[in-house]
Amino acid sequence: MPTAEPVFETFVQDEQSVLDYSIDWTEMLDAGETITASAWAETPTTGGSDVTLSRQTWTGAVATCFVEGGSTGASYAIENTITTSLGRSYTRGFVLTVDYSEQCLTSPGYDGGSFPIGVGGRGTVTNKNGDLTADMPIFGQGGADVYIGTKSGNTDEVATVSGTLTAGHSAAFDSDGNIVDGGAPVAGGYYQTVQKGGVSQTQRGKLNFIQGSNVTLTVADDSGNASTDVTIASTAGGGTVTHTGGALTADYPMFGAGSSDSKVGTKSGTTDEVATVSGSVTSTHLAVWDSNGNLVDGGVPSSGGTVTNTGGSLTANDPMFGAGGADSKVGTKSGTTNELATVSGSVTGTHLAVWDASGNLIDGGAPAGGGTVTNTGGNLTANDPMFGAGGVDSKVGTKSGNTNQLATVYGTTTSTHLAVWDVSGNLMDGGTVPGSGGFYQVVQKNGTDQPQEQKLDLIEGTGVSLAFVDDGGNNRTKVTIAATGGGNYYQTLQSNGVSQTQEPILDLIEGANVSLTVSDDPTNTRTTVTIASSGGGGGGGVGQIVFPCPVMLANNNGFAGYSVIIEFGPGDLIQPATTWQLGFTVLSGTLTVGSMVLLRALPCSTSVIDSTPIKVGGNASFTLSPGQTFSDAISVPLDYAHGYAVIVYFSAGSGDVLPQSNVAVYSSGYVGGDQTGLTTLPSLLNAHWNFFSQAIKVS
Repeated sequence: MPTAEPVFETFVQDEQSVLDYSIDWTEMLDAGETITASAWAETPTTGGSDVTLSRQTWTGAVATCFVEGGSTGASYAIENTITTSLGRSYTRGFVLTVDYSEQCLTSPGYDGGSFPIGVGGRGTVTNKNGDLTADMPIFGQGGADVYIGTKSGNTDEVATVSGTLTAGHSAAFDSDGNIVDGGAPVAGGYYQTVQKGGVSQTQRGKLNFIQGSNVTLTVADDSGNASTDVTIASTAGGGTVTHTGGALTADYPMFGAGSSDSKVGTKSGTTDEVATVSGSVTSTHLAVWDSNGNLVDGGVPSSGGTVTNTGGSLTANDPMFGAGGADSKVGTKSGTTNELATVSGSVTGTHLAVWDASGNLIDGGAPAGGGTVTNTGGNLTANDPMFGAGGVDSKVGTKSGNTNQLATVYGTTTSTHLAVWDVSGNLMDGGTVPGSGGFYQVVQKNGTDQPQEQKLDLIEGTGVSLAFVDDGGNNRTKVTIAATGGGNYYQTLQSNGVSQTQEPILDLIEGANVSLTVSDDPTNTRTTVTIASSGGGGGGGVGQIVFPCPVMLANNNGFAGYSVIIEFGPGDLIQPATTWQLGFTVLSGTLTVGSMVLLRALPCSTSVIDSTPIKVGGNASFTLSPGQTFSDAISVPLDYAHGYAVIVYFSAGSGDVLPQSNVAVYSSGYVGGDQTGLTTLPSLLNAHWNFFSQAIKVS
């Protein structure tokens, strides 16, 4: 037990000064003993008016009092009496002389160390302009009065600096809590460049992730790596996708199969792009694209029938003729072009075929036979056809092409039908034209018919590739339309300047002191995510560890029906906290917490003075699944004047969640049954259990 001895050092101050004096009682207090009361008194020893004692306080083991006034030349005995938590009382004091002489003040409580208050010794600290502004920093300025500065926040905690700092660089904390040079900031003042389709977007201080349809966002604060981890997951479907039959076939589609393994399907083309279907569809109908890029029912094909050819490839550049339900037939042609002539009106065998004003072949009547062909109007036009006109001069017609070969027509023809060659080289009625307007099909855009021409030109635009394959066996040309562009990822993500592995999903995880607001922005075709801080004010140490949670060496399970008790005290704290959180990590399985409480006691005492429930998501009972879970903010201050214990009662479940160490972490252990109602802390000095993965400061 320490022994108190009177201390009567002498100090000098002038009657205009207001100075604070402190006595450090550390050497007089036993371990765990604290000051519970402090009183100051003054007694004039040489006459004169009394001095004024004000602002009497104590912090920890140091008692402080401000002294002012008195009479010049007078001396005073100033005494401080304290009462401790063990019922002890001590008194110490010093002699104060009021004078204009300037001396060096020796502070009685700091092991003989001194700080100057006069011009002698190591400099002058003076303030003759009145009281210093409360909670504002002061700075020396040579022989003049100290001056009062300002501060950017609202705490009285200052940060220390380590190493060389460069103007324009960012500031960062090192592992010891010092501010160090954080290097040049990212160009533009933001974390990264965001692009859309390879085009850089306007940068802002926030990258807004918005939780859209069938997407969930989970955000976790990864303070160890100075990053915020974001998990973006799809919520559509549900159930489990499994495939135990080996690796999936590369680039082939996968289909669900109920509770069985998923199935690997096939595809008709070579791309990895699938088409979505909207509305009901009917077998044998056409498939067409709607304005949203979905396949919809396009109705019955215009021709109404089936064109088949199972006899092999069609002859190149020869016409094809239908044959009812049988295979289509390949015909011949008399010339070298691929242009067909249409026939208008009735035609008669052996009659001439002539063109009408619309370019159709029509019946030209019987040849002149034995009559007379005359033309008294002058020379006939070279290479143009000539037509009889009864008893009058023959007529000179025109032709649609450049040959001098005429076609003969066989059989009856119908207006708007095709003209085709028969086996004898005659033109005959070839039936209706597929589609409307004389073309192969009707082309629409967003359900509106487009002008038709004989050719449909597909143009390869930006971000799209077209692949054409001649499918002669099915008398068709196949066109594959595919999106181009690299990576299929939105952007490159980096951690501390190092590019990370890219996946199609960027997972944002909502961690401690971070909130996510997500909204669908269809107007700009994007999902907007707002990431904001949600914990506490600007206090120092927010988000930092308040007491250590060491990494363990092995895992244990099977604690259903047991209570885990973990005690820690002032010696375990890294820093005090007004509001704080606990983090729990489950390696596998699940555990149900029936209840969890924080018990508080005075140091060196096992009597519980209060009990506070610890909740997760507002629930006193909750389930821990694999991953990290943080408790709700705990508004019980962690300080150096109390001891603490956390009791966790597991009502059900089994999982790897309670690591075991070969070195004692805190006074801890486990006991059967629900122990959250204890009023006296148990003695558990030989157990080594630690349930926490993190304990962080909120404010």
